[in-house]
Amino acid sequence: MTQTEPSAITPEPSPPQAAAPAAPSERWRAARAAWDRLNIKERLDRPVFRWIGRLAHIVLIAGVAVYLLYRLSELGWAEVWRALPASPWFYILFALRFAALPLFELLIYQRLWRTPLWRSLPVFIRKRVYNFAVVGYSGEAYLCLWGRRQRGLNERAVLLAVKDSNILSALASNALTVLLVGAMAYTGQLKEIASASPGVEIYFFAGAGLAGFLVAAVAYFRRQVLTAPPDDARFVLGIHFTRLLFVQTLLAAQYAVAIPGAPITAWLMFLAAQLVLDRIPLLPNKDLLFVGLGLAMSGLIDAPEAAIAGVLIANSALLQVTNLALFAATSFHRHDLETAPADDAKTDAKTDAKTDAKTDE
Repeated sequence: MTQTEPSAITPEPSPPQAAAPAAPSERWRAARAAWDRLNIKERLDRPVFRWIGRLAHIVLIAGVAVYLLYRLSELGWAEVWRALPASPWFYILFALRFAALPLFELLIYQRLWRTPLWRSLPVFIRKRVYNFAVVGYSGEAYLCLWGRRQRGLNERAVLLAVKDSNILSALASNALTVLLVGAMAYTGQLKEIASASPGVEIYFFAGAGLAGFLVAAVAYFRRQVLTAPPDDARFVLGIHFTRLLFVQTLLAAQYAVAIPGAPITAWLMFLAAQLVLDRIPLLPNKDLLFVGLGLAMSGLIDAPEAAIAGVLIANSALLQVTNLALFAATSFHRHDLETAPADDAKTDAKTDAKTDAKTDE
């Protein structure tokens, strides 16, 4: 009886496995290689493009200067002159308040970029002017270009730092808004504002609700939206929160100096209302709404409407004059016109390696 050999069973072919998605660092290197193949830097380094760049720079400066002069003319010079407070402390506090944002942001980007920036303070002053006098976030675009071209920083590192700083700044603003609205509701000040300006409480609750939602969203998705190390993120958030408290206190003190009869707590309540209104998107004519709210709250502030309107006009005029003066003073700062460092390619390679290593982790 012969034994039959077991028939060989042919294994079924395994289905093809999908390729693993490329790591973020690999996608970045591929995109960077495609960009390098275009030779954009070499093409733009020709004399004609350098001449066009200088001409565009001059046109931009002139355009911003004309726009600021137009904004000043809208205020009315006679009204502004009559509304200017007599106390010198009003202007000292204004100067401190204006300088706060550039100084605090300089500390932030020194930490995020790991490079000293104290000699570049005029750049952060211009960033402030662009954001508050021209178009929102135009200052961030200017800072990104400056950091890449004049400091030799890596494009990705620059963009990620600016993105993280703005997210954490919004987080601090929204958190402070929620705290202020909660404190005003608890102490009964919100009812006083509602009695002075009926219907405004809906804006407060809408602003606080939106702010609370954004705070919760950023806190929950922080690993996805933030790329800075946790220590850096906490440092930046603390700086932004300190800046907001510092600036709001200075502004309240500035108004209290201009109208001595009003208590500083009333001005703090007034500024809390402004902070809440700023949190509401798509709200038309925020400036007019804020001025109207201030006039409606004149009874709570214990000051005549004309005095409050005069202080608001004077503060707005000072802001526009300072924007124009400092924009002109920093337009041809040497950091703004110097060429990028010769070893920026080495800097790019080092920063790429650090960023890719952190992304792979």
